[in-house]
Amino acid sequence: MIDREGETARIPRCAFTVRYSSRRRYPAVVVHPDLRIEVVAPPGTPLTAIEDLYRRKSAWVERTLERFRADQRPVLVRKYEQGEQFLCAGRLRVLVLEESDGTVARLDGDMIRVPVRPGVSLTEVRERVIDLYRQSAIEAIGPLVDRHAERMGAPSPPFRVKLLRRRWGSCSRAGRLNFNLRLAMAPADQLEYIVVHELCHLVRLDHSPAYWREVERYLPDYRTRRAALAAGSWQYVL
Repeated sequence: MIDREGETARIPRCAFTVRYSSRRRYPAVVVHPDLRIEVVAPPGTPLTAIEDLYRRKSAWVERTLERFRADQRPVLVRKYEQGEQFLCAGRLRVLVLEESDGTVARLDGDMIRVPVRPGVSLTEVRERVIDLYRQSAIEAIGPLVDRHAERMGAPSPPFRVKLLRRRWGSCSRAGRLNFNLRLAMAPADQLEYIVVHELCHLVRLDHSPAYWREVERYLPDYRTRRAALAAGSWQYVL
């Protein structure tokens, strides 16, 4: 039985932890690349419901764990410490923590400068770095959305940039696009692939052969870009 957030359970073979989040409407099982398993649930979710969900998802959990075990790529764990390297637009930048009363991180050549005060927490440093990447992603994605929407003969749709765990982007039935702010870490050609990918969902909200022909029409080398994103994405960690 699980009786406190963060405690582990074993049902039937894999230990998992429970995390409560007010952002969740429904409980979900999350398997992380480092093989950690979480059930993320709205506050107040009955423990019996959490245990039942895990039992129902246990086969999927096992398959996902096997896939991650087979993937030999390294897993980055960010420490947000002086001198740590981060990719931005495909280039490595060095994290520089400098004592200041400011709150806004900025790019400065090959450096990411983050103002900090004595005793600043890792969480605060991370939030400032994430805010920088969010703004960088917005500035990079906006012109690409405008350019390719015009090519497709469509008005530029609204979009949002968020820190997503798994998806690089999404398109709602209402035509609103979402992009992962971690795309700001990727080279421009990979970012452009995701923008075109999501814009083409305005024409076809599926991944049918007809949809992929639409992507190829506007980005003939999309397969190369997609493969490069898949190969390099292990580095795009915040």
